Amino acid sequence: MKYYIYLIFSFISFGQVAFAQETIKTSTKSIDVIRLFSAGNKIEWAVPISKNEKILLQWEERNTSFTEKEGIRTFVGYNNDEFVATLSISKDQKILGNFEWKQTQWDIKTSDDGYIILFSEEKGEKCGLCSDGNCHVHHPKTPQQTPFSRPATEKNTYHIHSDEILRVYRLAVLVDWYYYRREGSIEAVKKYWSSLEATLNEIYMRDIGIKFEIVNDEKLIFNTSDKQTFDNKTSRYIINNSTLKINQLIGEDNYDVGIVIAKIQK
Repeated sequence: MKYYIYLIFSFISFGQVAFAQETIKTSTKSIDVIRLFSAGNKIEWAVPISKNEKILLQWEERNTSFTEKEGIRTFVGYNNDEFVATLSISKDQKILGNFEWKQTQWDIKTSDDGYIILFSEEKGEKCGLCSDGNCHVHHPKTPQQTPFSRPATEKNTYHIHSDEILRVYRLAVLVDWYYYRREGSIEAVKKYWSSLEATLNEIYMRDIGIKFEIVNDEKLIFNTSDKQTFDNKTSRYIINNSTLKINQLIGEDNYDVGIVIAKIQK
């Protein structure tokens, strides 16, 4: 069996506080949002994006690999039938999520004093895949091109490339020290894992019949500086060493696909 390691510079929302352009502390208490989401598995919540503006999203709960074992509830948010957001609530009554609105990526968190806090993100990060010494860098997509949404003109013509067989892949997500520090707890990383799994499955199960189950193994979380391995390394180094490292941590028979979340050397 082959194991493919995809290098991700900036993915979904985790650790992107470092690139935040704007921070908004709202007057919305996190506990009030949690109570609202506890009312059922289909709800509406108007997400505050400024002191005077909110957007109404329809939310549906999704089971992930962390629902039963970790008690993390994860929801996907829609606006006019377009998938635009994810949100996870953990047993410690804290929220972690993200959504895209008006060409801006927003992260949602619970502040230290219990309020909803938002971070808006730059669109300037790049994602790339390197193999055999060749790096293919992709500039960020426009809001209409993101995995969260699809242009209106394509909605009725888009063809699902699937043979109607559901394929399940165990996804190992290694989180290095730099990004762990941004959240500061293993619980926060697991909320991120749960949101990531829900996001991937919301897209790929529907479109091509692929389901991901993220490996719930804390050995993949580098929560102390002495474990730091891939931060500030070149993309070539990460690509060449990621598979070996994940194999050492959890064993090559315990995952199918792996990714590394690390600060790349520029």
